[in-house]
Amino acid sequence: MASNGSPCKRPAVKRSLSSLSSQINEWNESNSGNGIANINAKKAKPMSSSIRKSSYQEPQVIMNGTQDFMPWYMKYEPKVVDEVAIHKLKLKEVTTLLQPMLEGKSNTRIILLSGPSGSSKSTLIKLLANEFVPKFRSRPLNSMTKNSQELKSVVEYCGSSTTVGTSNMNSFNDFLTQSTLRVGSNLSLLLVEDLPNVFHADTRLNFQKTLLRWLYSEDKKLPPLVICLTECEIHSNSYSESSFSVDNQFIAETVLGKEVLSHPFLTRVKFNPINATLMTKFLKIIAKKERASFSEYKWKQVNDHIKELARNCGDIRNAISALEFWATSSLEGIGPRGDLITREQSVSYFHCIGKLIYGSKELSDDNAMINDLMDSTSSLLGDNLKLGILENYSTFHKQKFPIACAEKIVDALSLSDIMSDGNLFTHLSESLEYPCRKLRNVFSTLSSTRPHQDQSPHGRLYFPRESKMRRARAKFEREADEYHDVSFYKYQALHSFKDICHLLGFYAPLIRKKRDFKKKVLNHYLSTLKNDPQESLEIRLKNKDVLSIDDEVDFLNRIGGDIGGINSAQDAAVLDDEVSIRNLSNFRNKGLERLKEAVDNRCGETENEIDDEFEFDPVVDSDDTTRPLCSVGDYNDDDDDDDDDDDDDIYEMLASQSPRKLPTVP
Repeated sequence: MASNGSPCKRPAVKRSLSSLSSQINEWNESNSGNGIANINAKKAKPMSSSIRKSSYQEPQVIMNGTQDFMPWYMKYEPKVVDEVAIHKLKLKEVTTLLQPMLEGKSNTRIILLSGPSGSSKSTLIKLLANEFVPKFRSRPLNSMTKNSQELKSVVEYCGSSTTVGTSNMNSFNDFLTQSTLRVGSNLSLLLVEDLPNVFHADTRLNFQKTLLRWLYSEDKKLPPLVICLTECEIHSNSYSESSFSVDNQFIAETVLGKEVLSHPFLTRVKFNPINATLMTKFLKIIAKKERASFSEYKWKQVNDHIKELARNCGDIRNAISALEFWATSSLEGIGPRGDLITREQSVSYFHCIGKLIYGSKELSDDNAMINDLMDSTSSLLGDNLKLGILENYSTFHKQKFPIACAEKIVDALSLSDIMSDGNLFTHLSESLEYPCRKLRNVFSTLSSTRPHQDQSPHGRLYFPRESKMRRARAKFEREADEYHDVSFYKYQALHSFKDICHLLGFYAPLIRKKRDFKKKVLNHYLSTLKNDPQESLEIRLKNKDVLSIDDEVDFLNRIGGDIGGINSAQDAAVLDDEVSIRNLSNFRNKGLERLKEAVDNRCGETENEIDDEFEFDPVVDSDDTTRPLCSVGDYNDDDDDDDDDDDDDIYEMLASQSPRKLPTVP
């Protein structure tokens, strides 16, 4: 509302960039008493290209050059921890983890906050840092050092503001290198939200190596590093895509890799979407403060609309923006014409599986819940979802259900695999919907007949082991090809893939491993025979096969790894897990390349020897009567006649013998 009582008009969208810039300059130069304008009017201090301070404030939209308009999600941004929409247990978990790091009493070096968008990850960590960092910052010894209040509590990495000619990866390395001194009196919390281009394989690998160097650093005092990772699903047109990669699942497992996540100095805190209770509470507070923005008709329906928003949206920023748009728009009611489309809430893999197994609290109607899942353009739909059902249906009530129920579910999954339109590689849409509805039908009936007090808590869900099986098969095929090359180039032997699978893949590495042990013993013994070269040479010639074993080239372990079962686990077998396999393969290929060069050199020497022999043994034409290499005395025509007579005698002897009969098998 304006000062004269008339309602304020919403700002018009300016298409001209120059006009918008001029309005911002006029607003910055004005002497308005507005506090926000005075703050932004101050000349900002120059910052590094890769570091952004936590005091950064987003530019405000200007209305008519005189009044400022701020979106509700910015206007009601939490200023203290108590205003953050987060569960108390999650707040306690992050606080208990952060305080020892700031005190230097924790081994944790990286905190990973992962979860969907709008789940209060970065907001919470910034407010906690502003509260705790000044308390744990040591008193400066030099009087010329800045006061503790002037130092920033949060130093944020900004990859989008890198200088021209500098890659994001180099910028991130420089950021961590420059920030190692932010301890003691310069204590600050390092925050990383803007990641490098992890969709590029080499950049992602370098990013993971940089984090590993930070985790393995010998420096005992490092500033706390917090990574806020907004996990989401990337829609794909591939229906049967069943691999977990960063191209379809932007999650911690695909972005950071297994080695980083499993490091003991990294602690991960998983954030969930804002629950309906907290969402309703905060939306009602905002609605009361913005009562003047609602019409009388909409104010009567505001509670129903907030309830609908809280049920369908777990993103607090998105929900506030949707409430603001509905309050200030011309739409009336909350029916089919009045519903506002919010950003689609991402459903995690386990959330989707859990809805099918245990049902949904938001939707009591299972058919409506399954319809919502089927209508979503999710890359989880397809083989991944069916494999997840097969892997996790047994967790229902901790496997305490009749075997007949499991039989129905597995039978439905089997039928879904053969549902096609005649094309072997094209499945019907019903092939996914049928097992989902069958699963929910079986377990909903079982839950309704089971006493509430006997219901077991939810079991732990697992990723399907299918991806691990494919990775193990790919590893075996790669090592089998490498074994084939080693056998050919080093031992001049050719083996079929079938023989490698059934016989050589197990016994050949076992034999060569024992020979490798014998080689080490012989080398130790030969080192004592330096004064007796003759005996040393005899031993080397006698054990030539043993001493030829090279652990950089030969396979000393079973091809494909040790025999064992593929167990289910909570971590996904992502494509990036093959990095270690490729590294081992590259290490062996280096030795194989040296072996190929040696073979090529030997072949070249052999060809030269053959050429030299041909110079002294030229080919003589059959009709040439001259014999330049033989003297008359050395050559006798009777020799050919004797050879012909011998051949005739052999033929007559063989012809006189009767055919040999084979013994009959009883």
